[in-house]
Amino acid sequence: MTATVPLAVLGRGFWKLNLIISPLSLLLLLYLAVMAGGSPNSPGGLNSVLMAGAFIFLTPLGLVAAHILGAKIIDTALRLVPPGHAAVTWIGLAVSGILVVVAGNVFVDDLYQFRQGNYGISIIALCLDFGGMAAVVLAGGGKLPTIRA
Repeated sequence: MTATVPLAVLGRGFWKLNLIISPLSLLLLLYLAVMAGGSPNSPGGLNSVLMAGAFIFLTPLGLVAAHILGAKIIDTALRLVPPGHAAVTWIGLAVSGILVVVAGNVFVDDLYQFRQGNYGISIIALCLDFGGMAAVVLAGGGKLPTIRA
């Protein structure tokens, strides 16, 4: 059986990290709202605050949800964890991380960097993605997998 991460650990880690970085997030929200609201083509101050807030607070939630959903689909397809079990495997999280980076390349960048032969940006994004998921798991009280000889 492969090492699993309970979904409660992922949820707890996500909320703990959000609480830790909330002062920085609020300052970033204020900065983006002031800069966006001060432009001549601005739709208004409240609209700028809502758009910046949605970006800052909903993007990490969407990424964690995408990782969990992708890992559950992969774990179910490979029969690593039963669908009713509230856990995902590290293999599922790693593959879903790769899929999230590929989806970002397809939908955001339209594979422009790949066509140019610049793979470094995707590798850095993948490393940041793996590091972010490891931070969420560690903040939630989980343990990283170890390699046994």
